[in-house]
Amino acid sequence: MRSIDLLKQQHHSLEKLVSQALEARGAERVRLLGALAEELTLHSAIEEEHLYPALQQSGLGQAAERSTAQDERIRTLVSEILELKRSDPRLEGKVVELGDATREHLASEERSIFPALEEAFSAEQLEEMGQAMSGLVARLRGAELLKIADEREPARA
Repeated sequence: MRSIDLLKQQHHSLEKLVSQALEARGAERVRLLGALAEELTLHSAIEEEHLYPALQQSGLGQAAERSTAQDERIRTLVSEILELKRSDPRLEGKVVELGDATREHLASEERSIFPALEEAFSAEQLEEMGQAMSGLVARLRGAELLKIADEREPARA
């Protein structure tokens, strides 16, 4: 599978989780937020290991920096949400903010980064990158994913 197709597939799953988390309440929302946190961690790891270096290599460093900043904001929001109790009045606003930040990040990639990748890399290169991304997904599934999330947690001021 080409890298862009794999990322688009992840985007679809993330958008669905965001929508479900925004609509859910109580224990179901907690479960969905946990699933969303894991999928965002996985997505971010794939981008950081494969997508952003490819962008840098092809002269699209500014796009990589912009996406990295968006990833950092999303990680911060996930961390903040996971620290809140279900009854905390700030939770709803943080979940909405996470949804907005995630959707903007995904749209930004599809609008500008993916077309740039199509121009910068051959079909064979995109396929090879997709295979590498798929391999990383397979390695990161499960308990190791939570370890990565802990290691990437943003520093607290």
